[in-house]
Amino acid sequence: MEKRILISGSGGQGIMLMGQMMGLTTQGAGLNVSVYPNYGPQQRGGTSNSRVVISDKDIYAPIPNVLDIFVVMNQEAFDMYASKIKPQGVLLINSSQVSLDFHQAGLTVAAIPVDDLSIELGNIKFANMMMLGALVNMIDVLQLDGLITVMAEKMKNKQDFIEANKAAIKKGASFTARLT
Repeated sequence: MEKRILISGSGGQGIMLMGQMMGLTTQGAGLNVSVYPNYGPQQRGGTSNSRVVISDKDIYAPIPNVLDIFVVMNQEAFDMYASKIKPQGVLLINSSQVSLDFHQAGLTVAAIPVDDLSIELGNIKFANMMMLGALVNMIDVLQLDGLITVMAEKMKNKQDFIEANKAAIKKGASFTARLT
């Protein structure tokens, strides 16, 4: 089993945190993982992405050229990387920012308005956790409880945000189903 994932958006959307948390959640599940962050020189804005490879075997190519799963948080990232999704791949989009004008036979698409939904939860910064919940819920070898544990540990100094992020993770997971 190997899953090649690209999480992409703009600086300030929590893309690097999403990649780190995917890595820690995967390690907690006893699997091999490679996380490769890539970002431009901008502090906010500009394209930012995290490439994640999950495997039950050794990982020899940590930077995937073809994606099993593409998580996209903004239109610019979608336009840059949509062509890299393999046939029968998975596309998770933030439909608050991405207009889907893309057709590929066999592609599984989950369009989730995470920006809008996170504002309803009280803070746009919950959008990344919501999308991460959707992603982890789709990957059959990972568990939401593992992600929630990682999130609580990463945010142990921000106790006020733990319950809200937990709610965001669960809300995101409610939009997706397990892949087989």
